[in-house]
Amino acid sequence: MGKYVEKITSYTKEELCDIFEPVYMNVMKSYNFINIGNIELKSIVMKVLDDCFDNLDESKAYNFDILFLEKFTDSINKYFSKMFEDSKVFVSVLSDFVSKNINFSENYRDNLKSFEKLSSFFEKIDFVPDINLCVEFLNNNSLVSAILEEIVDKNLKKIKNDGIDSLFNLSFLFLL
Repeated sequence: MGKYVEKITSYTKEELCDIFEPVYMNVMKSYNFINIGNIELKSIVMKVLDDCFDNLDESKAYNFDILFLEKFTDSINKYFSKMFEDSKVFVSVLSDFVSKNINFSENYRDNLKSFEKLSSFFEKIDFVPDINLCVEFLNNNSLVSAILEEIVDKNLKKIKNDGIDSLFNLSFLFLL
């Protein structure tokens, strides 16, 4: 066993959890739209560390921090996707994201940028909501509905001729 592997394996999972706290907390900053409890977060981190140790060998040991980051991000995305199976949670989280990150503007380009933020949100968590979730969300969010209405109104001819994908190259927006 190499020195790096010995060093990594010399720590307890709790110690590694503390060592990697800046890494996973930095990831969590980009998920500021949702509150995840410390106990639940630590549980996810511990499962990720278990998975990293299960895949630890000399060739991967030097990239343990990268392996941890990749597996943690993947685990968080799966956690959110599972949460979003509940339509009330989906609408609530998405509404919170919208209130923190999206504004209606008189400027058309700013509204497009707002929609890009919304789409990036779904790309980031690797989640494509079904049509029913989208409809429920739009029915409960007048801000996004207003932005979408403005974008569609200004591009109706293009949408009719070329389809909505001519405006948006983003899977979430296809559903709308």
